[in-house]
Amino acid sequence: MKLLARILLVLGLPLLLAAPALAAGQPRPVSVLTQTLQQGVLDFQYPRVIGMPDAAVQDSINAAIARRVDEFRAAAETGAPGPFTETAMARYEVRHNADGLLSLTMTFYVYSGGAHGMTYMRGLTFDLATGREYRLPDLVPYAGGGRERIDAAITAQLKERNLPLIAPFKGVPDNPDFYLAADGRPVVFFQLYELAPYVYGFLEFPVGR
Repeated sequence: MKLLARILLVLGLPLLLAAPALAAGQPRPVSVLTQTLQQGVLDFQYPRVIGMPDAAVQDSINAAIARRVDEFRAAAETGAPGPFTETAMARYEVRHNADGLLSLTMTFYVYSGGAHGMTYMRGLTFDLATGREYRLPDLVPYAGGGRERIDAAITAQLKERNLPLIAPFKGVPDNPDFYLAADGRPVVFFQLYELAPYVYGFLEFPVGR
């Protein structure tokens, strides 16, 4: 069973129109290189895909990654994270690279003095056949009760973990942060301070099972 079909069947949802992109002949796992940028306060390591048979798809994926890097770099160099930025770091992790999909997270850290810096994480998930960047509703449609099932999964995990929330969970956003785990399950995550105190880090919730 193909990855997207398995995700949707687990959630009891209808198959997506996007699913045919993962049919027979789907692309092989992509090669990912680490690009580095060390300049002034910047210490960046970020991904770049290489060796794809379709140069246009490869360029599209790399351009999307570059936009995230450029946005953070611009903010760091103009002092947007703080007026006295001392360190701005970027790192990444490949979460899923199979079944015609590449999913990764990029973590950005900025320190401007004080007790600790601030870290932000972003998820990027791409179709390796087309270069399309997916949102969670593209893979798990909200219509037909999908959104309610995701909300129920997150609510149940919050209750199980008994976390001290600083803000109530009011349901998954229209375009939440997410990535695909190694087994293909969507994982929704929340930024620091978004739901819980800093010490609890990024709250992550598998929602595909």
